[in-house]
Order: sequence, then structure tokens, then C-alpha cells
Amino acid sequence: MTGNESVSGKLAITDEYKMNDDVVDTNTKVVNKVAKRSHSNANRFVTTQWQVDAQLPCPYCGQWLAATNFSRHAKRHITTTQDILTNEKFRDKIKEMIQAKKAEI
Repeated sequence: MTGNESVSGKLAITDEYKMNDDVVDTNTKVVNKVAKRSHSNANRFVTTQWQVDAQLPCPYCGQWLAATNFSRHAKRHITTTQDILTNEKFRDKIKEMIQAKKAEI
């Protein structure tokens, strides 16, 4: 018997057919989409007060770098953007760099 042969007018039931019987289970539960909540910028450090022409001053090396890549540059100095721009010992140098940059414009 190969499974497709007719036995006295009925199809023969194979073992595979028996195994797949009653396997389909319908799931009628409704899945609700969870709305994402926007997080406030309370914990995020914002550099807009130091930006001049979308650039930030680096007091370590005296260069002006694109604000979008500044955190990558800060890693070269083994520090963070926030540590560089809020450090007390660099405050005067940053002010001087910003004033000089604004005077050029």
C-alpha cells in the first residue's frame, strides 16, 4: 500500500496524514500594537550653546570639528563631548575659540 491506493472505495490513510491531523490550531487573540512613548531630552547632553556654524571647538587640539562627528573626535582624547565642553579648566579656552570664530564670520 503506497498511501494513494483505494481500499474498498475509501482512500487509505497514511501515517503522515494521521500525524498531521488536528495540528492546525487557530489563534483568535487580537494583538494590540503598543504605542511608543517619546522620551524627553532630560538626560541627553545638547551642544547647541557651543556650536558656531554647526562646528564645535576642541580645546585639547585647538581645532574646530563638525558637531555631528565631535563625539568620535572626543574618543581620541579618551573622553566624552560633555566632559570636554563642561570641564572647568577648558572653559576660558572654549570661550576664546568661540569669540574668535564668531569674529571671523
